[in-house]
This record gives sequence, C-alpha cells and structure tokens, in this order.
Amino acid sequence: MLKLVTRSLFLLSGLLTIGLMTGIAQAQSLRVSPLVIQSQTEREQARGLVEFTNMGKKAFRARIYAVPFTYGREGLERQKSSPTDLTPYLSFSPRELVLEPNQTRTVRLNARFLPSVPDGEYRVLMYADPLREIDPSNPTPTVSINTRLGITFYVLKGDLSPALQVESASYNPVKRQIKLLMSNGGLATVRPKVNWKLIQNSQEITKGSVDSTTIIAGGDRYLTIPYPPQGTKLESGKYQLSGQLDWSFPKTGTLEFNIPLSISEQDVKTLNLPQSTNK
Repeated sequence: MLKLVTRSLFLLSGLLTIGLMTGIAQAQSLRVSPLVIQSQTEREQARGLVEFTNMGKKAFRARIYAVPFTYGREGLERQKSSPTDLTPYLSFSPRELVLEPNQTRTVRLNARFLPSVPDGEYRVLMYADPLREIDPSNPTPTVSINTRLGITFYVLKGDLSPALQVESASYNPVKRQIKLLMSNGGLATVRPKVNWKLIQNSQEITKGSVDSTTIIAGGDRYLTIPYPPQGTKLESGKYQLSGQLDWSFPKTGTLEFNIPLSISEQDVKTLNLPQSTNK
C-alpha cells in the first residue's frame, strides 16, 4: 500500500468563486479538498486523490494542468523549469472536468519514477482553470473574471528530512506585523504550526498560534503575526519572541525557539501615521 499523507493538517477545503459579467452577475463555486498533498514513494510510485465539488447552480467546466513552483520568503512562486519539477513523472485523470450542480468528481494523481531518477523532493502546482461557456444565442461580448485555484502535490523519493531553524524576528509597522523568518536547510518541505508568545521584562504581553505554513526544502519563508491587536497601543522596546513549531510530515517533529525582537520609536511613529500616509 502506498503511503499517502492527508491528515487533518492537510485536509483543507478551498472555495473558489468565479464571477461572470454578462449583464447579470452570475456566480459559480468550486470546492476542492485537499489543497495540499504530501506523499512518500513506495516501489518508485506515489498517488494522490483530489475531490472537486460544484457548489453553484450551473454546470461548471475546468481544465486541469500542472506547473513547477517554489516558495520564496513572501509566498508562492511559479517557475518555468526546476530540478524539483514533478511534471515529467506525473500523470492525472481526468484533465478536464464537467460538473453539474452539487456533483463531485475525483482527479487521480499518479507519480511514477525510474530507479535511475535521483532521490529528492519533487513537487508540482496543479491549477483548475474555469472554462468559459460560449452562448450562441447571446452575441453580446462578455467579460469573465477567473480566479485560479491551486493544489500543491509533494512527493518524497528516498528517506528525506527537513532541517528547520528560526532565524530572526523583525517588525513591519506599515503592515502591523511581526515577521518571523524561518529557514529549512533539509531536503523535505515541511508545514509547521506555530504557537508563540511575546514577552517583555519577563512578562507575557500576548500569545497566539499560526496555522500550517509551508517552508520549502532548501529555502526560507516569512511567517507573519498581526500585532498589535486593534485598539491596543504599540510600545517600543526590546522583546523576546518564543514558542514552538510542530509538524507531522515526513515525520513528527518539534522545534522550540526564543529570539529577540526590537520595536523602535520610529516603528511606533510609522504605525500611528494616518492610514492614507502609512503605505
């Protein structure tokens, strides 16, 4: 049996709403689960399943295709080519979906490697692009607004592990965010959940958690924490940001951290500028 990880951490549901402007606004919704699949090969193969459900009132058509990708510090980045590209080894069916209202269909993903393919992590971003229907009875030109929905599929070939580190913390007063920089020097992408506390002079100021954030293998990423809460005054000074990262793939892991954070008087002034100026 192939080992496929789709635990509660990854069983996310996405809701895609596409507005079609044809004189009268119409809407269709596509629900997809999961949005993230992480799998380990067995006998040079790995599989995944993605369910698409039409939540709208009209038939929905979409084309499915795959592209290589990575994550930079600020988020997802599409690539034209990559040594981690899974597409040469990936097949999936069907490639085009036609869904009636409330209908669900499953797309089957199958990755197959030759033994000569080097061990490593291979990944792909799969898009479901809505296809616009042409109504021959309505010659009036129409404009469509399409929002892409992406599903990420990671396959580990070989016994690979992440190597997480928390590098630094900084404050962005314009976006009212603490930015926590995390790096992954390992060979496997990891999606940790973060529990954190902000401490000043040995006193806990506030605490919270951040849902799973993708830290790509061999890369780094900012995790953002909104701060301060609305109605709370920002105080300058030196703080400690501490907490714990927890993840469950490819193996269960935990990392504790405790790093300094400085908020300057200039940060406070910038945050308190009128919204029209503070950009």
